[in-house]
Amino acid sequence: ADGWSPRWETFGMMSEPLMSGVGTLSIVGNHEVSNGHYHGVDWMQRYPVPFRESGSPSAMYYSYNTGLVHVLGLNSYAPMDEHSPQYRFALQDLKNIDPVASPWVIVIFHAPWYSSNQEHYKENVVGQRALEGLFYKYGVDLVLSGHVHSYERTYPIYNSKVDWRGPIHIGIGDGGNSGGPALPWREPQPEWSAFREASFGSGQLTVHNQTHAHWEWRRAGCGSKPGGIGETPEFLWTINLEAASCTTDGDNSAQRGAPVDRTWLVQDKYNVLSQQTETASVDHRFPAWGYPLCFVGFVASQVLILGATRYFGGADSKWTARAVSAQACASDEEETRE
Repeated sequence: ADGWSPRWETFGMMSEPLMSGVGTLSIVGNHEVSNGHYHGVDWMQRYPVPFRESGSPSAMYYSYNTGLVHVLGLNSYAPMDEHSPQYRFALQDLKNIDPVASPWVIVIFHAPWYSSNQEHYKENVVGQRALEGLFYKYGVDLVLSGHVHSYERTYPIYNSKVDWRGPIHIGIGDGGNSGGPALPWREPQPEWSAFREASFGSGQLTVHNQTHAHWEWRRAGCGSKPGGIGETPEFLWTINLEAASCTTDGDNSAQRGAPVDRTWLVQDKYNVLSQQTETASVDHRFPAWGYPLCFVGFVASQVLILGATRYFGGADSKWTARAVSAQACASDEEETRE
């Protein structure tokens, strides 16, 4: 809405058929905080979050549990240094996670730490420097962000290097915008970037149980300019809804033709849970269909199966990682990644 309150009402009426049946929890971005200098007031009044229940002093950052997942939502535009209220909340929240009840830990915030797109490049370095160590120490599994209007997924990463003990970062700022998909991509594609594409789409994370989760992104449409890139105003993008075969004008990504991106996240349940179950009172009989968590994002084509054995030792949590094939994942026969 960029500071124009009536646009919030227009969007609310458009999305009511969906949001009336699907639970929605969000976190603020630059359009809610800085544009129009509204500081998130419109968002806070329309989309309440459980910040008091999670012990947060502000609606700008909070946490909650859903199924087997603990979700921590942060604000990219609030102070994050170690003396800030947001940092102290994040630290205490990560410390208090029960790894038996919530073996999966997801963090969401607006501006990405890892993006190889030229748009908003390294815009959130301050947040990365302040919080990446905490995420690594306390075993965050997945980081979801937006801001860059294209899709990108990383390999597990820490300190700008592929690290199988680190979280996967997924940029899903590709839900649609008037200016078209973000371009260009920086070359060459970094080693930590598993998949990137400039298009519009959505993603779904399905947590099946304590050990297996599946991420899938699907392209919904591509952007095109009638006069070509650079020859027409930014707002004159049109959308090609032939999602299975389209590509966005000017997309220089190697994966630009792929309509789907899938990846498995696998944790070794015996090492994760066996040392905990003797004293735990949690009922582990979770439904076979899993807990679906839907996010706005993009789709790609590669299938990457990530296997990880996670050892919980409080502040000294560690990961050892293995990659497994799709066939091995289905049959639980894991193959060691060299």
